[in-house]
Amino acid sequence: MAVYKYLRASTIGVLESGRIRFTQPRYLNDPFELLPHFKELMPESVLERELVHGWPDAVRRALASLPPNAVLAFSVADVLSAPWRNRRTLLARLRQQPALDPIAARDRLYEWLDGRIGILSLSRKADDILMWSHYTGSHRGFVLELDETHEYFHGEHPANSLFGKLLEVTYLERRPHMSAADLDQLQLFLAKSSRWAYEDEVRMIRPLEDANEMRTDGEERIHLYDFPGDALMSVICGSLMEPQVQRQVVEVVEQHARYTHVRIDKMVVDETTFQVRRVPIDEV
Repeated sequence: MAVYKYLRASTIGVLESGRIRFTQPRYLNDPFELLPHFKELMPESVLERELVHGWPDAVRRALASLPPNAVLAFSVADVLSAPWRNRRTLLARLRQQPALDPIAARDRLYEWLDGRIGILSLSRKADDILMWSHYTGSHRGFVLELDETHEYFHGEHPANSLFGKLLEVTYLERRPHMSAADLDQLQLFLAKSSRWAYEDEVRMIRPLEDANEMRTDGEERIHLYDFPGDALMSVICGSLMEPQVQRQVVEVVEQHARYTHVRIDKMVVDETTFQVRRVPIDEV
């Protein structure tokens, strides 16, 4: 089985260097990436349980950290008495604290992840005209056909069991709703609107610190990762690829020893349907 990476003509360096970009969430084209709705930081039952069991100890630790002359003015009994003896009152006050704002917490999580992970977006389709239009510069780029069974796509990473392997994107009609206390990693990393279902996406996630190369483009940091040449099965040139770019693709593939097994194909416009079809490049 194969998965496909759509690329613009300007990224032919992927073939030349054998390195491919894993993109930080903020640079992906879906503004909802890694942004579920946090309805709460934690369920009230959990917050109350933590409050009941943890509040006295927290008070004692706080008092212990104060200077001796300050402690004289307080006692644990005083602090635990009115108005704090009413747990509901305390819960209501806690809910008003910025640190417990669920949206702010979600945004902090997003910023944290955005600075630490990159995503490689792939598709199970090689012939979708919208994908060719959106991701290859209007059919002027190319697509990499990659071997889904290659060990590169089935790794394990100590940081997270989801990292380093192919993951199926889930398309939903409703935006995920969750709390920070019961964070669903599968929905966090893989849920997208059903409007994107035509992409039939699979993805890999890897820590940015594992990148083999980091470049800058203005303020944007680009993280590149080595990929094995034997994972590449073919290169498919777009139906509107410029002749000089096509020649460059052919030269890169034919001149690199790591690509001796790689086939070069081309998409052509079908004569009777709104489709593009794939043919060997020497038949065009």
